[in-house]
Amino acid sequence: MTGTVENLYITKMHREQPQPIESAQLEAGKGIAGDRYHQRSLELLAAGDDVQANHLSLISKEELDAFLE
Repeated sequence: MTGTVENLYITKMHREQPQPIESAQLEAGKGIAGDRYHQRSLELLAAGDDVQANHLSLISKEELDAFLE
């Protein structure tokens, strides 16, 4: 299966309105640079702690459109 990324959104803080971004820099084991989970990963690493597994959500445009109707 192939697809196209149509939109990217991140939040810098919990419960913040997601903000669209034009492109993303991904860092293995840390997440999307600029996103709140990436920042938390950096804080944990600086403290010598383990980083939680962070996941990326991919939602098909058709499913999202149907949900928003």
